[in-house]
Amino acid sequence: MKIVIAPLLIFLSYTLYCQEIDINAYPALKMAKETSLYRNDVDWDAITKKYVQLYNQHSDKKAAYEYLINSLGDEHGAFRNANTFQTTAYYTKGKTETRAFDSHFHNTVINDINARFSYREMEGIGYLKVVGIGPQFPMEEDAAMIQNAIAKLKAKGVDKWVLDLRYNGGGNMNPMLSGLSSLIGSGDIGGSSDKSGTELQNFKIKKGKFYDTGNQVINIKNPVKKKIKDRVAVLLSKYTASSGEIVAVTFKGRKHTRFFGERTRGLTTVTGFDRIDEETIMLISKAYYRDRNNQIYTNGVEVDEEIEFEEFSELKEDKILQRSIEWLNN
Repeated sequence: MKIVIAPLLIFLSYTLYCQEIDINAYPALKMAKETSLYRNDVDWDAITKKYVQLYNQHSDKKAAYEYLINSLGDEHGAFRNANTFQTTAYYTKGKTETRAFDSHFHNTVINDINARFSYREMEGIGYLKVVGIGPQFPMEEDAAMIQNAIAKLKAKGVDKWVLDLRYNGGGNMNPMLSGLSSLIGSGDIGGSSDKSGTELQNFKIKKGKFYDTGNQVINIKNPVKKKIKDRVAVLLSKYTASSGEIVAVTFKGRKHTRFFGERTRGLTTVTGFDRIDEETIMLISKAYYRDRNNQIYTNGVEVDEEIEFEEFSELKEDKILQRSIEWLNN
């Protein structure tokens, strides 16, 4: 008789403990439970008990935040300082990515916060290098920089394009999509959906302006309103991540477009931007991105022609770039 009752008492005690926790006192936990893309795949009773324990044990909350992200299995999740935007907690459980990364290249080139958009003309081809855009630069300035470059190159007679996203490790998607709107197309260009396929966001371009679920994100003066139907070669690498992948997705399904290089990193989830307290912002995955044909991307963006990315190659020796130029000129 005692053998039967003891486990029952332990179970009831544990259940009552979880019921006594006021989840409203733990906003990150509450938000994750309500909005995480992976919320239906985890044991919330166990997570709640451990999270509350860690949260109350440590003043900086890092241990609790990282436990939450790891428990969700959210490789794209992170917590940031609301004032400096520095990452304070992130996924540490072990990446599923098996491809080799050059850490020096990743830290000094991909994660270079001072890197900016650049462009050039290459014998009738417009080369656009769109890198990650961080919060330290005004969105309107970066979006206009990209659009003005496209307008200038088009005025010079450029009718073929290379969009290089190989060095784009993420950041703010809005200036990227707003700046590239004339090349992306018009009408429905994608959005986001949850695991069941239910649409959560809808991306559209109208008269050269990017709209996210009906809201114009950036107001660019004198936008390039006319849709450019030229050929576009999109270059991707294993370093292309997050918003860099989102940009790639919006070009999927576009006519006269081909993808060269490597499958992207695999962080194709929409992350929220939730203020947890005065010092903390939580970014956790809430949905997957989808293209204009409603294909959902759960693990990166594939290319049409797979070519290994050589991190420190010169343009003339750049196999991916040279092959894309060959295709554009064919």
